[in-house]
Amino acid sequence: MNSRNYRIADLTLRIDFKGELSLRQARPYLIEDDAEPDIEINLARGDYQNCFKLNYDDPEELEHALTRFAFQRELLKFDGLVLHASAVVSAGQAYLFSANSGVGKSTQTGFWLKRFAAENAFLLNDDAPALRKFGGSWFAYGTPWAGSTRINVNAKAPLRAIAFIERSEKSWSRRLSEDEALPLFLQQSMRPPRRKELERAIDSCARLVADIPIFKMGRPLDPDSIVVARDAMDGQPAPDSL
Repeated sequence: MNSRNYRIADLTLRIDFKGELSLRQARPYLIEDDAEPDIEINLARGDYQNCFKLNYDDPEELEHALTRFAFQRELLKFDGLVLHASAVVSAGQAYLFSANSGVGKSTQTGFWLKRFAAENAFLLNDDAPALRKFGGSWFAYGTPWAGSTRINVNAKAPLRAIAFIERSEKSWSRRLSEDEALPLFLQQSMRPPRRKELERAIDSCARLVADIPIFKMGRPLDPDSIVVARDAMDGQPAPDSL
């Protein structure tokens, strides 16, 4: 039995990992502490497979996906959520890029890492960063669940801004109102099947969009487009195009 304690998003999780994939991804988060956990995830005892109908031929991939969704569901109880996004940390602050699959969020963070290498930029998580309001401020956290690239770092950073990106011939940025931002969050974060949990998810998203600048951006696959993104997310006026 591999039930061990892990520290993720400033919470102690006890998870019964069995597959090598999940064990390898979670190893940086392992803590030598047998204290009572904030969250306990045991797929054998839980009802996660009934909540999340996932089709994986590989049992290790299935376990990895189910534990991710179980964590997302449990995190809602602690003023947190997981956003489908790539999270990059630059100059000590986290910037997130979210998009539908294939639009190029990982490409954008790759441009960011090269452009701002002098600021010690690094990729915090390439698919499923945790966002949590802790001590009165929002933070982005690395998690073991990081999509097909598996890229993640066990670290946290203050959350600076979030951008929902779409492919465009020109580079443009527009800050969204709370009403505009909330539906985008619900599209790219967990929507639990149970009403009470869904209400909790909506409430968490609503609190976040009220506190953090949210943008919609058009991004050509051009390294220079990241300048417009950075200026907008840091509060500087951005031109309509480069």
